[in-house]
Amino acid sequence: MAELSCRLSPLVYGLLYRRLADDTDAHAALEPRLAEIELDLEWLDSTAEAYGCKWAAHAGQLGAGAATDTIERLDPAHALLASWILTALRGRGSSDTFSTELRTEILQRLDSDGLDARELGIREEFTPVIVGWTLGMVVQNDIDLNLPAIPATPIKNKHIAAAYEGLVQHVAVLRLEAEPWPDLIGTSTLVRGVGLAEALRPEAGSARTAIKALLLESARYVPSPVQTALVNHWDRGDVIGKRNAVVHIMPTSSGGSAFLDVMNPADNWGTVKPTVQGITQFVFQEVARELAEEPSGVHSGIWDQQLKWDVEVW
Repeated sequence: MAELSCRLSPLVYGLLYRRLADDTDAHAALEPRLAEIELDLEWLDSTAEAYGCKWAAHAGQLGAGAATDTIERLDPAHALLASWILTALRGRGSSDTFSTELRTEILQRLDSDGLDARELGIREEFTPVIVGWTLGMVVQNDIDLNLPAIPATPIKNKHIAAAYEGLVQHVAVLRLEAEPWPDLIGTSTLVRGVGLAEALRPEAGSARTAIKALLLESARYVPSPVQTALVNHWDRGDVIGKRNAVVHIMPTSSGGSAFLDVMNPADNWGTVKPTVQGITQFVFQEVARELAEEPSGVHSGIWDQQLKWDVEVW
């Protein structure tokens, strides 16, 4: 599988910026964020219009019979800017509803433009996801509408970024295997997921403490039922004990389960999903923190000098 990058359709950005322009409750948080790069709230409206025009021209071509492999996917820099702006809304709590409503609008727009929403709506270009107020893209698969996903920009630690991308690629190809999955195919997600959690919080001193810290942070960004499911899997479900059993085979000096006590704890999507959902949340919320607090490549000329030329309709 080729290197993954967040390349979405102009339709996604047109509807995303329209939602932000019309959400007056969000303007108090968005205005100072935009001012950091010399933009204002009126820019949201004009930019939504620009992306909308770009999409309308492209939709007309598709409606006239252009091949679906010509569908435009904008450079990841567009996703970076959009995600950088979205991080201003981290104080609003969960982004799940916003993400779901955006996806619904995309499907409705595809349908109203006379295109096959059932076919196009599952393509990567039209499947954004917003996790912890970080924009991402769902990697096409036959398993889940929201997973696996990559963020608008990789996490800055290159080792974590590469390990997470490997997990995403692995999950995306699990669709090729019939359930129940063979032992190593499923349990590899468990091993990589726990390893990523530990790497995200090395200062915690142990995987268990790292997971507790990440879960505490995620409580700010996910609905209560989702948080409960994550806690039940990652903490109360003893995900570390299961990981240790499939890695070490026999109990360690500190105890734990042996391999046959656990067998194959990840042989279908239902058992793997909480691992993937959790690590996706943890990685995305860390990317959001980096975008909000650290230099990110977003600057005052990113729109006028770079991105708007991709959106112009000639």
